[in-house]
Amino acid sequence: TNVLDFSHLGLLHFPAMHCNLTSLTALKLDYNLLESLPKDIEQMLKLEVLSVKDNKLTHLPLEVGYLRRLKTLETAGNDMKTPPPEVCKAGAHLAVTFLANVLHAAKSKQIELKQMTLAAVPDVVFEQTAITRLDLSDNNI
Repeated sequence: TNVLDFSHLGLLHFPAMHCNLTSLTALKLDYNLLESLPKDIEQMLKLEVLSVKDNKLTHLPLEVGYLRRLKTLETAGNDMKTPPPEVCKAGAHLAVTFLANVLHAAKSKQIELKQMTLAAVPDVVFEQTAITRLDLSDNNI
């Protein structure tokens, strides 16, 4: 596998220029000081593992919703809001689906978040001002 491991380096930012490493299958950024990831991460379409444990992240870019091959998403040790922690804990597939559904809301004018294990309506939903339909059925709200 093609792995880039930038763990334990005290990184404040993950440079967007590394997002052009499109053959990567694993990106490990654990135990840094990252507050965000670049939107260009969407270019890393072969990623199967994204590990960002113990950083200062609250949001993953919605563009992570393009990473359909993602099998493992590690976000423990962050104060995650988007996707919410309960979605992250439910697995990479659900987290990617959540992000993709919110990402496409601007075009579709709807957000489908049914069966996402949500405990509350995520803040990111309120940021989507043009929404005409919101499906939150079959959650824990």
